[in-house]
Amino acid sequence: MSKTDRLTRENQSLAKRTWGAELKGTRLNTLIALSAQYGFSIALGDLILLNGKWYVTHAGLLRLACRTRCAGIRVQQVSEFCDVPDRHWVFKATVFKSPGSYGFVGYPTQPPFHLACSKFEDKCTVRYLFR
Repeated sequence: MSKTDRLTRENQSLAKRTWGAELKGTRLNTLIALSAQYGFSIALGDLILLNGKWYVTHAGLLRLACRTRCAGIRVQQVSEFCDVPDRHWVFKATVFKSPGSYGFVGYPTQPPFHLACSKFEDKCTVRYLFR
């Protein structure tokens, strides 16, 4: 069994134990694709399921950057979509493949979306949405 197959099976098993009934059809297929294509690990905290969508955590972005030898990642709050009193935050991530590159930007696919920090305590550094 390949390393990718092993990771995919581990992710499926842990996701079923963690999110159970929420993990149906396309969510499971998306998890399989994210596991195989990017090597994200639920056990290492790379991915979380929030409101039926997969999010890559800050740790997941950093591990991906290391694996792909990125020069850096800049994360910025998108203030116009944030609601401070309700503790809802939106971030964009710019990834730099080389020191002189302009980078490419990742936003949520359906702005504005809201992320409730109270559900994740102080782990609201960055969440990137995959549909």
